[in-house]
Amino acid sequence: MKKRILMLAKDAALRAAVACILQPAGYAVELAGTTKRARELVTGGRIDAAIVATRSIGENGFQLAAEIRDAIGRVLVVTDGTKRAERLGAAPFRSHDVLSEPLDGRVLLERLAQMTAAGASAGDAPVPAMLRFEGRSIDVAGRAYFDANGREIPLTRAEFALLLALAQRPGRVLSREQLRSAVGGRVADPFDRSIDMLVGRLRRKIEPDQKTPVFIVTVPGEGYKFAVRPQACDAAIPPPERADEAAWSDRQPRLERRHMSVLACQVGGLAALFDPEDLHTSVAAFHRACAEVVTRFGGVVVDAPGDRVMAYFGYPDAREDDAERAVRAALELVAMSPRIEIGSKARLQPRFGIASGIMVVGEASGAAQGPAAAGQPLNLALQLCEAARQAGIVIDARTHALLGAFF
Repeated sequence: MKKRILMLAKDAALRAAVACILQPAGYAVELAGTTKRARELVTGGRIDAAIVATRSIGENGFQLAAEIRDAIGRVLVVTDGTKRAERLGAAPFRSHDVLSEPLDGRVLLERLAQMTAAGASAGDAPVPAMLRFEGRSIDVAGRAYFDANGREIPLTRAEFALLLALAQRPGRVLSREQLRSAVGGRVADPFDRSIDMLVGRLRRKIEPDQKTPVFIVTVPGEGYKFAVRPQACDAAIPPPERADEAAWSDRQPRLERRHMSVLACQVGGLAALFDPEDLHTSVAAFHRACAEVVTRFGGVVVDAPGDRVMAYFGYPDAREDDAERAVRAALELVAMSPRIEIGSKARLQPRFGIASGIMVVGEASGAAQGPAAAGQPLNLALQLCEAARQAGIVIDARTHALLGAFF
């Protein structure tokens, strides 16, 4: 998978120049012209490293770069080359992480390669699929929280971002400003208590007793810390208290709880093809197109009878952007449907429904192909597909929340 690099600069020409250097080298580049957009991308959790140009941001640019570094660990700072800028940047950053304009593309690529490689090998562990503590679970990829009884507790985007920021840094005191940055908030005045209010709301949802919190602990005069150390593990690994179930599952078809995005598609406009052979040929052509597009976006097509196609995103490989991949696949199929050869009597008019959530999935048995899955998102995707207009896409609220600022 391509490494995703954030380029923050108010200068559009500088952003474009850096993109022209990085993209041919195999990097995926996210461009941000404002601090708000940069914080949104960092909060989304899919940035491997960042390049921050301080020239147009001002002295606060170094502070912002430090905040981003606290969140993702790897930042290169680009200054205008003046001694004053270099002096400002030298304090919070190593000289090796500070570059001067005009940028040397070769040097930029070398520094970036060293930084991302060091981050992967120096103990900066990859983001786990699941964090577990005291019987509770944080589904990092699915952005969901489950209590000790296995029930999903709805969290707002800001509440989940706050929980993840604390849980990924157990025992470390995070200031209110650091937490505000983690949830994508703007810089506030010293009397702003929005983070305290957000912590209070989160405690009501995750603490056994919010009056005597044991997970999110206040450090007077400094901020908050996560007082327990979560266990990072793959989503398929059961917690210790269910080890006996895991042993039994070795003798049974393996089932997994997965956060998935389900894409349901039904093609209309084929009523004009009265000849059964023409109808079969047209449906087969659409099935082939769906399989090609869904596979390219990392999904798995499930065979379905007639003019319906089902696809799962999130199995066998879970990705943080599975919901985005499902929507992009549907958009591409809508765009390419007029070009699919289905005969001269009809026009292809597919409609799509997409739903996301927890599914139970495993290998299908018998003659069935693809994974067998069950869960509310499957039924909801079918219902949304039925409700969609021709050449339309309908998504559920969960999918919309996962997309964030990407659509």
